[in-house]
Amino acid sequence: MRPFSSPASGEYLTGNDQLKPDEALRIVRDVAVDGLFEYIDEQLDARNVLLALLRKYKQRCEWFHRSRLVKAGAEGLEGRSGERALVLDLHEYLVDQSVEFFVEPSSSSGEADLVLRDANGRYIIVDAKHLKPEDGAAEVRRKLASGFHQVTRYCEDYNEPTGYLVGFDESPRRLHLELDETDGWQYLSLGGKGVYYLGISIAALPSASKAGRAEEINVTADDLRARTPDVST
Repeated sequence: MRPFSSPASGEYLTGNDQLKPDEALRIVRDVAVDGLFEYIDEQLDARNVLLALLRKYKQRCEWFHRSRLVKAGAEGLEGRSGERALVLDLHEYLVDQSVEFFVEPSSSSGEADLVLRDANGRYIIVDAKHLKPEDGAAEVRRKLASGFHQVTRYCEDYNEPTGYLVGFDESPRRLHLELDETDGWQYLSLGGKGVYYLGISIAALPSASKAGRAEEINVTADDLRARTPDVST
C-alpha cells in the first residue's frame, strides 16, 4: 500500500497517477484543505449569527417587553405555561428575524424547550429556566444547575458540541454567575459540552436612583456542576 503523501493523495482525488509532486500538493490544498476551511467558516458563521440574535433578543426583552414576559410566565401564552410560554416568545423572535429553523421532536432525554435545525443541518438546542421573585438563593442555584445539566444531555442526544441556556430572571436580586467567558459570552464546560448562558432580566425594577443597595446571589461553576434533581417550575 502506498504511504500517505501529496502525490498519492493527488492521485486519489484526480485518478491521475502521472502528477508531479507540486501539482499534487496544489490539488490536495485546493480540494481538501480549502474545503475544510470553508466548512469551519460556515460553522463559525452559524454560531455567530445565533449569538448575535440572542444578544439582540436580550436587549429587546429588557428594554421593551418586561411586563409582557412576566405576564406570559404567570398566565401563559398561546396555550403554553411557565418556561414554555417564555421560550415561545424567543421562538417567535427568531422567526421574525427571517432565520430558517425547523422545530425538532423530543430526544431520548426528553423534550428540550426549543430544538431547532438550521439550513446546514446542525441542531440548535435551547432550554430555559424561569427564576421567580420568590425563589431563594438555593432554589436559584438548583434551577440553574438543572438547566445546565439538561442542555448537556440534549447536546449528547443530538451530537452537538454546544447548547444554550436562557435564564428569564424575574428576581429583584442581582444574579452573578462565576463562569468562563469568550467573546463576551458566559459559558460552562460540562460533560465535554459547552453551554452558553444568556441571562435576561424581566423584573420590574425601580430606577437606579431609588433602587438602593442591590442584593446579590452568587452562583459558582461548582454549584452548577453539582448533580441536582430536576426542578419543576
